[in-house]
Amino acid sequence: MNLSYLFDAAHWSLSTDGSIPQLILSHLWYVVLALIIGTVIALPVGLYIGHTGRGSFLAINAGNAGRSLPTLGLLMLMVTLLGLGLTPVLIALTVLVIPPILTSAYAGMRTLDRRVVDAARGMGMRPSQVLLRVELPMALPVMMSGFRSAALQVVATATVAAAVGLNGLGRLLIDGLAVNDYSRVLAGAIVVAVLAVVLDLILALAQRWIVSPACPAGSARKKRSTPMLRTRFAGALAAGVTLALTLSACGANDDPLSNDAGAGSSTGTSTVTIGSANFAESELLGEIYAQALEAKQVQVKRQFNIGARELYLKALQDGSIDLLPEYNGALLSALAKGGAPEGVSSPDQVLTELKKVLPAGTAVLEQSAAEDKDTLTVTSETATKYNLKTIEDLKPVADKLTIGAGPEWQERYQGLKGLESLYGIKFKTFKPLDAGGPLTVNALVKGQIDVGNIFSTDSSIATNKFVVLDDPKNLYLAENIIPLIRTTANNPTVSGALNAVSAKLTTENLTTYLAKVQVDKQDTAAVAKAFLTENGLV
Repeated sequence: MNLSYLFDAAHWSLSTDGSIPQLILSHLWYVVLALIIGTVIALPVGLYIGHTGRGSFLAINAGNAGRSLPTLGLLMLMVTLLGLGLTPVLIALTVLVIPPILTSAYAGMRTLDRRVVDAARGMGMRPSQVLLRVELPMALPVMMSGFRSAALQVVATATVAAAVGLNGLGRLLIDGLAVNDYSRVLAGAIVVAVLAVVLDLILALAQRWIVSPACPAGSARKKRSTPMLRTRFAGALAAGVTLALTLSACGANDDPLSNDAGAGSSTGTSTVTIGSANFAESELLGEIYAQALEAKQVQVKRQFNIGARELYLKALQDGSIDLLPEYNGALLSALAKGGAPEGVSSPDQVLTELKKVLPAGTAVLEQSAAEDKDTLTVTSETATKYNLKTIEDLKPVADKLTIGAGPEWQERYQGLKGLESLYGIKFKTFKPLDAGGPLTVNALVKGQIDVGNIFSTDSSIATNKFVVLDDPKNLYLAENIIPLIRTTANNPTVSGALNAVSAKLTTENLTTYLAKVQVDKQDTAAVAKAFLTENGLV
């Protein structure tokens, strides 16, 4: 179990951006806001239904429906409708908070001893006095149980905020996975688990103080509170430890995709396991490779959408996958110490240098003419406002601008590090989104970022009339698409099929077929088959 990230003092400094204390504060802010909003909405409704007996069907079914909604799916829907920011996250978390508070308020009111309520009315109390002085105090134990349940759920689920560029403890999980840093992932899991335990203990103590021991529920609670508290603490602690140990198992091998025997051809079978990165073009290329091999009677297993380069290269080296589409310049920059050698920029120069630094047991096949480069892209309005034509033009205004890209961009030379060292550019804010995907595109369209890292073949550039900034210093090298394969999976049949695909791939036809996936929303497998058929490869 690698806990180096968790126990590194540098990650606990309040003055350091992205430190664990800062992430905890952001995480708690989302939790508190969601609990306040959810309570304001659900509590009055639950009390009214429980007090009057009207609408009990609504309370029960609203609770069941709310619990069945997938929080991440709802979040992505809200981002699509409202754009990035805190609002979509709060909506998704509030929907999670409402059901337990609503149903517990209703249940607390309906399970009261009606004789006590009738006695209060018989003493001449007004309805409002009965509610506030009798029913509400007696219902508090059940209501607090619902509130504690809601709090624990939202603490665990608030990690999804990081998926749409916000802070919080989810940053440790998402950023750690993006760069293959499982010590960071494990730290995030442990801190979330501990935070949940601590919050539950605080709420348990608050419940002991708030609930009157004079009411029947309070008297019963007084007798059994200590064992119940111990039970809940043990349960929460066990859940946290289980989560931590599960993720530490990933850390033990440094790769969640790895297994004891390896996969694909490394097992001695003829099956070729094909992987891809976590963006549409890579998955399309992986599917084209898969169908081309299947046409030659090669058994294929698909394992697409693995993640960033740091993650899928590890999977390739340990045998979890055998083959994937790569980009020669980006791969060279990732593998060569200190980045690509000076003066290397053309496709042939890049390929020559790349072959020198390939990991043992891997090889590249013939590269295609198709090229898809990283770009720095802005809207036409931003380009006009700041007179932007090249990346160099960003230097005098970068301290006013926000850039969006995949979380791994923070630590790559072909990201923030290279922009600062080669161009002297340091942006005001970096917003971690996705690798040239819909989050980045939508954020650029809606003005939530000023500069986006978008791939050059992305159809959104033409659709939205974006401006791609020239790269005069060649931070982004030639990026020809090339198959990267384990040597144990390679043979004349495999290389022949893949080289034939590379011979037919061009930047123009790749852009056309990618638009069918991204714009026309056609099935990736159907688009891959169309490419192979129209180019005489199947």
